[in-house]
Amino acid sequence: MKKILSLILLFSFFAFGQDNTYVQLTYVKPVQGENYGEILNEKWKALAQKRANNETIIGWDVWWRAGSTPESNHQIMIATLVSHPDSLNVNPGIRSIFPEMTDEEFESFSAKNTASRKIINRTMTVEKDAYFKTDSVPSMLVMNYMKVKPINAMKYEDFESSLKESLKESAKQGWAFHKRVDAVGSGLGWNYLTADFYNNNSELMSERVPTYDYSNNEEIVKNLSLREHVWSDTYWKWISVRKEN
Repeated sequence: MKKILSLILLFSFFAFGQDNTYVQLTYVKPVQGENYGEILNEKWKALAQKRANNETIIGWDVWWRAGSTPESNHQIMIATLVSHPDSLNVNPGIRSIFPEMTDEEFESFSAKNTASRKIINRTMTVEKDAYFKTDSVPSMLVMNYMKVKPINAMKYEDFESSLKESLKESAKQGWAFHKRVDAVGSGLGWNYLTADFYNNNSELMSERVPTYDYSNNEEIVKNLSLREHVWSDTYWKWISVRKEN
């Protein structure tokens, strides 16, 4: 797969220059009693497909947060992948897909869409490195949010990339490493993330159940101290859009 995320996610992300992949992450809380899922499947998926076919975006992935409830701060994460950040603002609009919509129908749809969900947060990352064993987006995603001091940023990026070779023998079906670029500053809760992809929960548990002792490995201990692992979230793939052949 050219690039996913990736979160996803998928997700996608790499190097500098024209080959960068940027990912806009949108965290959404559906409103109870409304049907945001229907809107995603019947309207926004079709628009995302047109944007992907036009190569405005690389991909569009919708993920459902595992274990989330109506009380969770978000239940859905949407990842929009682009090769240029300005592409996020290139959007032909929903009426380009449904030209038969009257003005009244469009206004009704817009109101229904707004009432059906609350956007909790929106961030943007750029891919620094990635590795995938498959050409399709795997079914499961774990997002690991990291906080790194600017003085340690380059060493931390080198450390994450150095682990890529070991992924070939791991249960992971894919991995992506991202730097947050929508905001900077010491007050941010996180400024890097890694995205781990799996086919199923068994693959994830095969890595989580064992307990590893790194205390005698000074190099690993030193490198792990470069970042604070703030938290992780697990997601299941719901919708995935890429350019049609």
